[in-house]
Amino acid sequence: MCFLAGPEGAHQVRNATDVPVRVAIFSTKNEFGIVEYPENEKVGIWAGETHYMLERPTK
Repeated sequence: MCFLAGPEGAHQVRNATDVPVRVAIFSTKNEFGIVEYPENEKVGIWAGETHYMLERPTK
């Protein structure tokens, strides 16, 4: 699968069965990244080896 960058490429991986599964995820992301987690109102920021998890600002 290929997911677009940004909100239009939002996705999730889940197991809808009672059987354990394994998932391998490969990424072409670069050193910097920003991810929005709407389910828990947070934003993740990656900068090299540093990772920040921030509260998402309210509108």
